[in-house]
Amino acid sequence: MNSTQYITKPGDRWDLISNKAYGTIGRIGDLIRANPSIAPSSILAPGIVLEVPIIAASNVETDKSLLPPWKT
Repeated sequence: MNSTQYITKPGDRWDLISNKAYGTIGRIGDLIRANPSIAPSSILAPGIVLEVPIIAASNVETDKSLLPPWKT
């Protein structure tokens, strides 16, 4: 799998990074699986180098079940 790297900044969380990388928080699991040595804590320390898997655009669509009712 191809990936790119991301260096965490103060206050970064898995959901924020997922949203930056994929436009959805629904890909947190992909990020955590790609970085097994990093604890899945709520806030990540600054300076951690994460692998961010490159996912084909057709696979990055938002899961409609995760959206609030007013966005479906």
